[in-house]
Amino acid sequence: MKQKKKRAFALLEHFDEIATSDSFLTKRMFGSLAIYHHGLMVALLSESPGDRTYKEVKYSFDLWNGVLFPTLRDHHGSLKTDFPQLLSHPVLGKWLYLPLQTENFEEVLALLIRHIRRRDPRLGIVPGEKKKSRSKSSSKRNHRKK
Repeated sequence: MKQKKKRAFALLEHFDEIATSDSFLTKRMFGSLAIYHHGLMVALLSESPGDRTYKEVKYSFDLWNGVLFPTLRDHHGSLKTDFPQLLSHPVLGKWLYLPLQTENFEEVLALLIRHIRRRDPRLGIVPGEKKKSRSKSSSKRNHRKK
């Protein structure tokens, strides 16, 4: 049986500045490549040009051809002020997106990677961390009539 060859990600070369760190790690995710640095997921490289429509809305950029930056919504405003080229991703709205066709893409990406290297607290999320919700049993317990 022929083994399927994994596709290389050209965008990965931009991360050479942090790739030598012992804490640098990559992991394939949803046909993209997740970048981890110091235990945080800091970027998702996506190289699938052509798809510009989501929920019947047509966008002026490819939805999956660029770099997504996992971050908390609380940080969107300040990051967009510092990097006006960043967009809220139409599908993954809690993450910011730098489409490959952005003017000065490489320069903006290099600046963002420098912020990642300096451990800017606005960039990156703890992988697998979700907001805690009250369990049904504790919710029922707390709402019982006395």
